[in-house]
Amino acid sequence: MSQKIKIGFNGSCLAEDQHGGWARYTSELITHLEKSFSDQLEISIFENFSQQTHIIWEQKVLPQLCKDKGIQILHAPANGGLPYLGNFKKVLTIHDLFSEQMFSWPHAFKSIKNFKNSIRYKVDWVASLKAADLVITISEFSKQELLSYGLKTPISRIYEGVSPRIKGTAIPSQKPFLIYVGTFDSRKRTDDLINDFLKTTQNIDLVLVGREATLEEKRWSSPRLIFLENLTDKILAGLYNAALAFITYSKSEGFGLPMVEAMSFGKPVLFNGGGAIPEITGEGGLQVETGQLGPIIGKMLTDADYLKRISENATKQAKNFQWEVTAQETFIAYKKLLNSVTKS
Repeated sequence: MSQKIKIGFNGSCLAEDQHGGWARYTSELITHLEKSFSDQLEISIFENFSQQTHIIWEQKVLPQLCKDKGIQILHAPANGGLPYLGNFKKVLTIHDLFSEQMFSWPHAFKSIKNFKNSIRYKVDWVASLKAADLVITISEFSKQELLSYGLKTPISRIYEGVSPRIKGTAIPSQKPFLIYVGTFDSRKRTDDLINDFLKTTQNIDLVLVGREATLEEKRWSSPRLIFLENLTDKILAGLYNAALAFITYSKSEGFGLPMVEAMSFGKPVLFNGGGAIPEITGEGGLQVETGQLGPIIGKMLTDADYLKRISENATKQAKNFQWEVTAQETFIAYKKLLNSVTKS
């Protein structure tokens, strides 16, 4: 038997971002790599359990940990976190460029906290990009953004998948409802979504799931809005299964994992936004123009054949995203990288 390839992961996001997309991507990728290629890969996960700042840990401690373990490829799966030094290949997953935009200099000078976070991010971002031998990104949209950014490092577009943990029977509901799952930051435009929804007249609720939902609930007083947070995968799956459709007014997405999870339950995605959203939803998505949310909801509630057709489109589209495929394509990228000439 040939010797196993030793892969290291910077697993910092698993502690910091337990319920977010980066952590989900990291945990699912590792799980399916180990499931499919346990005879060919030996995976080590490194986390910063010390009191050192991440930059110091990543640039000083992490390379030594990799050396001690004989790591051949270090994969940083969360938009940064690669050490510049180290005698091993380096892979960086960049989900999107929203963090780069968020930590821009105009934003940085708004407060001391913003300035410190921006400096930390930019140091990490620059070091990681310069160190990377290969960049993986999760949509064609994000790949094109990176090319526009001027990145010269080889880029592989590898889609994410639908977690097999997202399974559950529909949660009983007295009224039909739309579901939104995600954060409540300005890029997601949840205020616009809620305002547009409250203008509709149909007897339907809107369920909004995400961290800080309790804080958001205090800002709104409509009985048609239901805010939930800290849900288990089983309960979330039950909500997906019971919903009429998924809805998002996000300005832009690099992938949009909750959309794909909802489509796997046959739920069409109503969206008012761009980025990778049209690419990922395909025929499982319906673009909502200004003032058209009410008529679309009305048609879904009254036209059974229409609802069946768009639900079937959503189910079909979701099958294009499988974690087994993500793991397989990532493994192929690892092997190709190891066989390539060392970056000068």
